[in-house]
Amino acid sequence: MNKLTTLAAITMVAAVIGMGLTVPVLAAQQDKVELCHVTSSQTNPIVLIEVSGNSLDAHLAHGDFLPTNNGIDNESIQCAQDFIIDADGIATPLRGISPATVTVFAGANLTSFPSPNPNGEGLDWFDNDADGAWTIGVDAIHIERNPNGACPTAIGNAFYDAGFDCILVDVGNNLVNGQHVDCDLENGSFCNAAELAAFKYHDADGDGLYDLGEDLVLDTNNDGIFN
Repeated sequence: MNKLTTLAAITMVAAVIGMGLTVPVLAAQQDKVELCHVTSSQTNPIVLIEVSGNSLDAHLAHGDFLPTNNGIDNESIQCAQDFIIDADGIATPLRGISPATVTVFAGANLTSFPSPNPNGEGLDWFDNDADGAWTIGVDAIHIERNPNGACPTAIGNAFYDAGFDCILVDVGNNLVNGQHVDCDLENGSFCNAAELAAFKYHDADGDGLYDLGEDLVLDTNNDGIFN
C-alpha cells in the first residue's frame, strides 16, 4: 500500500467516525454466560463454567442448567438445584444472598416445616400466582409476629398489614395490603402437605426451630439435603 492509498484510507475512517458511525473491525463476540455443567465424574458431578451465548442452547439441551443461587462465589452453592429463597431475614425484601448471610452448604441437612415453635415468627407464604408452588420473583413471605423484638409493629391476623408486618422476601414487590395468607409455614395452617414439604430451612444453630435470618430453602427434590 503506497502513501497516498494509506492517507486516503485514514481520511475515510476519520470521516466515518466523524459522522457517528462505527467501523466494524471484527465480528462482535457473543457475551459469556455462566453455566452449571453436568459431568460424568462421581466426585465432581457439576462444575461452574463459562460458555459463549451462541452455544447456550446446545448446553441446556444436554442437561446443563443456569445457576440458581447467583450472588455468592461458591460453585457448590451457585450450582445447587435447591434454591435459597431468603438468607437475610427482614433486613431487605430481596433474597439477601451474600457470603455474609448464607450459612447453608452443599450436603447440609435441611429441616422441614412446620416448625414446632408456639412463639414463632409468623412466617407466612403468599402464593401470588395461585399455582401451589414457590414462583421466583412473584411469591412473597412476611412475618407477622414479634417473639424476639425484630418486628415490633407485627399484627398476627393471617393478613398482610402494610406498614406493620415485616417483609422477609418480596422481590417483585407484589404484596397487597389486606392480602390473606396462603400458607403459614410454621404451623401449617391454610396449606396442604405437598405445598409445605417443599419449604425447608437450614437450622444453623441446631435448636430445631426456624429462627429469623436462617436460610430459607426450596428443596426441589424433597430429599432434605441441600444439593
